[in-house]
Amino acid sequence: MCIFAGTNPFHRHQQINRIIEGWRKLETVIAIDNQWTSTCRFADIVLPATTQFERNDLDQYGNHSNRGIIAMKQVVPPQFEARNDFDIFRELCRRFNREEAFTEGLDEMAG
Repeated sequence: MCIFAGTNPFHRHQQINRIIEGWRKLETVIAIDNQWTSTCRFADIVLPATTQFERNDLDQYGNHSNRGIIAMKQVVPPQFEARNDFDIFRELCRRFNREEAFTEGLDEMAG
């Protein structure tokens, strides 16, 4: 099993045929994204993620200098069936009996 969250290896790697070859060896591929990408197209399961406007989150500022971190507050409720990454991973871990190990008792903004 392989889970891709918010990334698109088909877009980031030059040797697409090697990616597809390796991809076919995986039993299950899950893609988590807020856009339909090549990764979603080739995934067995696609889970809709929220955008930055639909969740509480942290972001960096200062271009690539990483000068600081800011808290971003949710502006609109999640659209349709979208869930934030924390909730998606918490639910996946719950189904594998690993929820407590993942959350350590914290919520999406604690820690």
